[in-house]
Amino acid sequence: MKQVVAQNDNVSQVSFWKKLFTKEDSRHLHKTLGMLCLASFAWRIVYGITINNSDMAFVSYPKLTVPTILLHLLLNLSSFEFRIPERRINTGYRIWPEYRLHSLVFLCHSLAFPLLQYCENLNGLPPNYLWNVAIVLACLTAADIASASTIFMVQLCSCLSIWWHQYRRTSLWCTFDTCLRHSNECIPHDTQAKNLLSHEAGIAVYACMLGVGFLTAVWVSIRDTSEGPETPQAINLVGNVAAMLRLGLGMNKYVLWTAIGVAVNVVIRPAMQGQSNGLVSKELLNMANPISTVVLLFLGFYKAGMLPRLSMVVQANPSKKAA
Repeated sequence: MKQVVAQNDNVSQVSFWKKLFTKEDSRHLHKTLGMLCLASFAWRIVYGITINNSDMAFVSYPKLTVPTILLHLLLNLSSFEFRIPERRINTGYRIWPEYRLHSLVFLCHSLAFPLLQYCENLNGLPPNYLWNVAIVLACLTAADIASASTIFMVQLCSCLSIWWHQYRRTSLWCTFDTCLRHSNECIPHDTQAKNLLSHEAGIAVYACMLGVGFLTAVWVSIRDTSEGPETPQAINLVGNVAAMLRLGLGMNKYVLWTAIGVAVNVVIRPAMQGQSNGLVSKELLNMANPISTVVLLFLGFYKAGMLPRLSMVVQANPSKKAA
């Protein structure tokens, strides 16, 4: 009996490790690139902590910026060697074509900003924040083209299309943190796709990663003396306003992010820098942040049907309707 149990344990262990290897990646290209990307993250994080340098070696070692950017791009491109379902499967965590194309688009979106700053530093140019808006709009266009290239419709919760950090591109720290959390988010999804992680455990791990990612963003912003602790508040405010305009009013996303790009450079940035000629003060900006968070929460509950709608209130009080 003990021998049978031992044999079953050995078989389960072998099958567990076999799930980590696929026929498509027989040369282990995707795994090798993934390990190199993790090593790149580890080196920059250790450098930033030990050397106490807020640029995470982007400025100290500019020759490594382009190779590391290409490394992350090659990692995403190498995922196209895997066979995936042509249509989205409602159950499970399988990747489908539109998801994979959007992953490539938003990776390029994140990599474009350190590349832009690298070019500015290399040529001694001052920051041109209009390029930030252009990159965001180009990303939206590429995402629409990627969705149009698929022949099926995918219905998602509208809240998933609005990320609070979608326009958090004013700091190289924030860009690096976004790339890091983007790579970390792929880990639980891949393990769940291979049935190596249960659904409940995956949710717990994913929630912990999101929490750690946000705390990291706050920590690095506080350490970055060029921007100060107001950076996370401004990021959260911009995300809340974008979500309210998109979910509440259904504003066109191109108009939305163009307007936000103007507001960031004309209103929010001068207020964060404490300029006297700014349209709003830093105190008003700090006050608007929690208010926008509360409004967004109520809007989310309302959209989800968790709050009584106006039509339900009128039906419950026919006397008010008659009046």
